[in-house]
Amino acid sequence: MSRERKSAVMSALSVAVITALPQAWLLAAAKNISIHIRVAPGISLAVPTTYYDFGDLNVSSMVVAVSSLTVVNDSSGRTQDYLINVSTYSAGADGLPNWTIGSNPGPDIFQLCWRFNMPGESRPEPDGGVVCDVSEGGWNLFDGDAGASQSGSTNGGFADDVISLAIRHLWFQIRTPSSTSFDTYQTISITVTASDASSF
Repeated sequence: MSRERKSAVMSALSVAVITALPQAWLLAAAKNISIHIRVAPGISLAVPTTYYDFGDLNVSSMVVAVSSLTVVNDSSGRTQDYLINVSTYSAGADGLPNWTIGSNPGPDIFQLCWRFNMPGESRPEPDGGVVCDVSEGGWNLFDGDAGASQSGSTNGGFADDVISLAIRHLWFQIRTPSSTSFDTYQTISITVTASDASSF
């Protein structure tokens, strides 16, 4: 066999061998990869001053607090919502229930409202001189069902999705009973709770 013919035969055999190989090596292969991570700083809040003193008031008084209570999201990076509740009564010096809370003041019945403000906002005033006017200015009314927590953003929205280290100012306004059977200082217990940002 001549050298040229031998070369041509070998080339033909090479082509035949290559084309006969499986085609899988020519196809793309795909696999999904899952990456898992968790960032779970604990829920936490701080209230540096835990009381407010309205002082001596007359019956049927309408008073907005002179200063607010500071509430700080002191978590290490958790965005939070705030819930708030109040006991449904006030306790006298002996710790026993005296006044009860209501949507309107009456004999031994007081009314209490609250709101969260952003830093830098001035002391809130009731619109048109109406205390606890929940239709204006972000005030929220504690009522006879106040034993259950209320969303901190019922009116105003400033206690929703509070980021870490953010400050909110909690304000109160009160209407005292129309008459009272007790002349001792009354203590009203209020609880602010930090909760997961998806609470409301």
